[in-house]
Amino acid sequence: MAVFKIERCPACNYRHFEPKPKKTPRKCPRCGSRMSYTKNWYISWQIYGRKYIRSIGPSKTAAVAALGKIKAEIEEGRFLQRLPETPWHEAVEMFRQWFRTNKKPKTQQMYENSLNVLSEYFGHLTLNQITPSMVEDFKARRAKDTRPVRKGKETIYVPISPATINRDLATLKRLFSLAEDWGLVSTNKIHRIKLLKENNKRLRFLTDQEIDALLQACDSPHLRLAVRIALETGLRKDAILTLRWSEVDFKNHMIHKKTKGDKTVHIPMTELLEKELKAWKQFHKVLSPYVITYKGQPVKDIKRSFATACRKAGIEDFRFHDLRHTFASHFLMRTKDLKTLQEILGHSDITTTMRYAHLLDEHKKEAMKRFEEKRKTGT
Repeated sequence: MAVFKIERCPACNYRHFEPKPKKTPRKCPRCGSRMSYTKNWYISWQIYGRKYIRSIGPSKTAAVAALGKIKAEIEEGRFLQRLPETPWHEAVEMFRQWFRTNKKPKTQQMYENSLNVLSEYFGHLTLNQITPSMVEDFKARRAKDTRPVRKGKETIYVPISPATINRDLATLKRLFSLAEDWGLVSTNKIHRIKLLKENNKRLRFLTDQEIDALLQACDSPHLRLAVRIALETGLRKDAILTLRWSEVDFKNHMIHKKTKGDKTVHIPMTELLEKELKAWKQFHKVLSPYVITYKGQPVKDIKRSFATACRKAGIEDFRFHDLRHTFASHFLMRTKDLKTLQEILGHSDITTTMRYAHLLDEHKKEAMKRFEEKRKTGT
């Protein structure tokens, strides 16, 4: 059993439980920045192998009293008969501390976005008051929400996609899973909530003529190179914008890149891509660690410039991620090698790669024609 404050580093999110806070917080042992204490005092205790942590408030005296009360309830066998009541905002703060320490920036932002939405629905409740029926109601109400989308000079409102709702649900389910581990709830009542069925059937890819038109419409050299890398490797946009020269292996003609899910893919470079990368590297007098740069600085996003290039090329309803589909589609149509495509794209399961399998139908038809011709000739 303990009473403590949480000492946290604002720079790297390192945290430490401090039972005796000093006047001046210490420096972070990880990055050297000055740490700070939380406003509230926390208490922790353990029973039957499960550890419980709870925020009490700014008063240490109240925290000591609360822990003493819990100790008495445990000794009298009454503790497990009482459900702990944790306000939503306290659970969110603990969850936030966890993912800022354990997750990458992009995942942190996804959790933050979902928490903003979830807090509108559940912010006035405690965790034990949130029921599966409430979550189902959240799903139904969220499906009726819309979001603004800029289309040319106009702003239109489109429905929230099932994928977006599923990210909110996944955030809620992770929060409750951790809350159960931390002893904030006795049981996880929402772990069986099902996600919505997503429509992942979109498979938009460019023809050879459209590819040429798009490349010609790329005004900036760094945008053109990013598009070329996507078309020649199938890498996602984030992987391309964070690609480092240390991951480009000219000696072995390979790109080694850690992608989604911390999985490393090893992609052979085509002669065309290798030629353009070498020319790009020689062009820059001061070399950045990153491949895609503008005026020597890493490029954070190319969404607007890519949309402009698509408009100039006369290509409609096309996203940067569709370049990945374009690579996969052309690779499969030319090689018929589904297994190798799976390895290049970094799919853990072949069923994900099978979404491109219908492109082999023409190959099947040609094979069936040859089969029929052989039968007629008797060979």
